[in-house]
Amino acid sequence: MLSVHLLGKQHDQRFTIGHELGHYLLHDQEGIHIDRRFEIKLRNAKSSEGIDDEEKEANLFSAELLLPNSFLDSDIAKVVPVDLEDEESLTRLAAMYGVSTQALIFRLAHLGHVQI
Repeated sequence: MLSVHLLGKQHDQRFTIGHELGHYLLHDQEGIHIDRRFEIKLRNAKSSEGIDDEEKEANLFSAELLLPNSFLDSDIAKVVPVDLEDEESLTRLAAMYGVSTQALIFRLAHLGHVQI
C-alpha cells in the first residue's frame, strides 16, 4: 500500500510541476515573486468549476507536456476502443506516462477519445 500511495503523490507532483511551469511560460510575470506572508488557497466550489482561464491554460500545458498527443495516439491505438470501465488498461497507460488515471482520462476526453 505504501508504494501505491507514494506513486500517487509522485503523479500529483509531476502534474503540479508542469502546471506551475505553464504559469511561468504562459502568463505575464512581474519579476520575481516572493511570498511575504503564508497564505493557503483552499479548493472550494468556485475553484472546482474550472472557470479561471489561467488555471485552465496551466492545466492544459501540463497535460500536453506529460501526455503528448502524438505519443498518446500511438499508445491508445493499441487499446482501441478506449473503455473507461477497463481500469486495468487505463492504469497501465497512465503508469506509462507517470500520471494519475484521472489526468489521463481528462486528457483523453480533451482529445475526443472518450466522453466524461
